[in-house]
Amino acid sequence: MFLAKKQQNKGLGSQIMQLIEREFPKATEWSLDTPHLNTRNHHFYEKLGYEKVGEHRITEQLVLIDYVKLKNE
Repeated sequence: MFLAKKQQNKGLGSQIMQLIEREFPKATEWSLDTPHLNTRNHHFYEKLGYEKVGEHRITEQLVLIDYVKLKNE
C-alpha cells in the first residue's frame, strides 16, 4: 500500500488497514514487511498493533523488517 505524500497524516492509512482487517474476519494473524530505513512505516504499523518479529536482507542495501499482528479475541 502506498499513500501519496499529500494524502498522508490524514488518518487514511489507519482507516484502510482497519477496513482490510475487517474484510477478513476469519484471519487470525496478519503479517507484513517494510524497508528498514522507512522508520515512519515502523511507527505506523506498531501504532496499529503490529510487532517486529524479525528482518531479512534482500540486497546489500535493502533489509526488510517483518511485522506480525495477532487477531484480538
